[in-house]
Amino acid sequence: MITTEEHTLVLIITNGPSSDPLEYGSTEFIQVHLDGAWYTIKPQLPQREEPLRLDPHPNYARSIGHIVDLSPLGGLPPGRYRIVEKFYYERLKSVSFASAYFWIIEPGGERPPESEITGEARLGDIVLSAESLSGARRQITDADNIINMVIENLSGKRYFMENATLEMKNGLSWEKVEFQHANLGMIMGWHYSRNQLFLNEPLATGQYRLRVSMRTDMGTVAHECVFTVIALKDALEPKWERSQLSPSTYDAEQQSTSARMSTENPRLNNNNTTLNIQLSADCLYCYGSGYSVDVLLGEKWYTVPFTFGYFTSEARYIDQYDICSETIHPVFAFGVLPAGQYRVVKVFNLCGPDTLGGGITYLAKEFAIAEFTVEETLDWLVLS
Repeated sequence: MITTEEHTLVLIITNGPSSDPLEYGSTEFIQVHLDGAWYTIKPQLPQREEPLRLDPHPNYARSIGHIVDLSPLGGLPPGRYRIVEKFYYERLKSVSFASAYFWIIEPGGERPPESEITGEARLGDIVLSAESLSGARRQITDADNIINMVIENLSGKRYFMENATLEMKNGLSWEKVEFQHANLGMIMGWHYSRNQLFLNEPLATGQYRLRVSMRTDMGTVAHECVFTVIALKDALEPKWERSQLSPSTYDAEQQSTSARMSTENPRLNNNNTTLNIQLSADCLYCYGSGYSVDVLLGEKWYTVPFTFGYFTSEARYIDQYDICSETIHPVFAFGVLPAGQYRVVKVFNLCGPDTLGGGITYLAKEFAIAEFTVEETLDWLVLS
């Protein structure tokens, strides 16, 4: 609880024993409670470029105070609020969210009931939104045949998605739109996920409503969002937003010195959209088809999300004096690649003789990096 004369909020961040390193410090949004509903306050708070970090202790939980400066909002009136923070778990490479509730009162004003200050911290909400499959474009266009259903579970409860309904606005009414399939499943507490809605055909420009019913231990609830489909020719120029990406966990200075990767054609454009890489090594390694891609924004590397990212699981081997080649199709994998500097990262398992079984023992993980340049924005919707 703070007063209207105060402009800072202190959040207590706790990381459990033997947990993963926790990065925090990014406020997603602040909402105010009015007439029984929550409304997002705009403009939002500026985002940190460098996340804060809380390392775990092996034996006990560690807590730290995180100060949020509310002054950019220009002063908030008395009322009940909640703040939603984004957290990143380094080892799991996963993003989750947590919310905290607080009151703003006049100086010397009456203190709200204790239950209304602390009791809601265990409750939460579902934030449902729809966006383009490509993380760089985000706007849904009349060329998209798949839509991302973005679900943010701001509570500790589990939700089971039961069905989804899509409707198009026609005058004052909503008309149902048939689609092929919706990826539905369980949404864990404090979790963020993207689920795909596969269309029969791209949607016409206009206004749409997505409705998703979810089951909890308390019964079935429904959530909905309204979104607009625009013409592809009218879409904003795609770009990566730092607030939507996670900092890369790979440091180029720590890459392997004996497992190497290079690119034959490190410049991509509309005439050349495939990346040919060559692998070499000084000893025996096992690796797979998987890879990740980072983009350079300012002076930091950020990991970009896959659009159609999937990899086969067969094991491949490379030994001393071997040279192996692979072809990567990054435009298909990521949907849109705005012009800029990128790098591809592959992980290798160092192998050694297994004296007991005569097979292979995986000794350690190493990684290799190869940079490439995208000279102009590459969009799979345009190329296809």
